[in-house]
Amino acid sequence: MLKDRPAPPSVSQWWWLLPPMRYLLEHRRWKARQQEMMDALNPLQRNALVQYMNKTTGWSFVGFGGFLIAIKERRREPPFYPLQTYCTLLFSERTVK
Repeated sequence: MLKDRPAPPSVSQWWWLLPPMRYLLEHRRWKARQQEMMDALNPLQRNALVQYMNKTTGWSFVGFGGFLIAIKERRREPPFYPLQTYCTLLFSERTVK
């Protein structure tokens, strides 16, 4: 798709002496490349790409929400036991029943 188009010129490594400026220039370079890609797509492909990106963003939020719930639930559990202690408690619990 973009093989016939040259990439925007890379940002010089000297800009790391001023990191905020380096980030700004790299962001502009990335946006220019993204715009070239979107211009190269026909409307049907562009629509499919945008729908896919929206779905992946939504599922990323769902996954991150699950991660936050796991952190919250972990705080309710008793403190972490070493593996040997955990196995001893687990097997002794099964033999008692």
